[in-house]
Amino acid sequence: MAQMCPDEVERVVIVSSGIVWTEDQKQELLHKKHGRYGLEILLPQNPCDLRLLVSLSVYKFNPLKWVPEFVVRNFVKATMVYRKEKIEMVEELRTGTLDSNFPALTQETLIIWGDKDHVFPLNLAYQLHRHLGPKSKLEIIKDTGHAANLDSPEIVNALTKSFISTLL
Repeated sequence: MAQMCPDEVERVVIVSSGIVWTEDQKQELLHKKHGRYGLEILLPQNPCDLRLLVSLSVYKFNPLKWVPEFVVRNFVKATMVYRKEKIEMVEELRTGTLDSNFPALTQETLIIWGDKDHVFPLNLAYQLHRHLGPKSKLEIIKDTGHAANLDSPEIVNALTKSFISTLL
């Protein structure tokens, strides 16, 4: 959207997104790891899968740690809605070439990343920062996983508000 509507989008915030990974990095991250294939983990089909996904996404506090099994099972069942579309999206992650197609944006861009991200390693944050160039700023949050908005919501919000407020 930022590339398509540069006059309407003044600034961009990207949080823990592996959008410029190389094919080798993609294969390493998506192939067997944690005893499962990465793509299988992204679309949990049972409570065990969902618990694994959440444990990989958060660092400080796993919100599912104390949730009863029947609640997790019902949540997984509820997420089966639009499963076909989700599979297509995940398949695009596997086969797509976002790395070569992702533009170097003209807008100022804030990149927020957790230093304990087990989904997209920190080296991808530096790679994205280099790709976007001097109009980008990288903020790394200590003791924070992939779901930075869950692990460190106050910091993510403060960084975002500070970045956006300079427009007002």
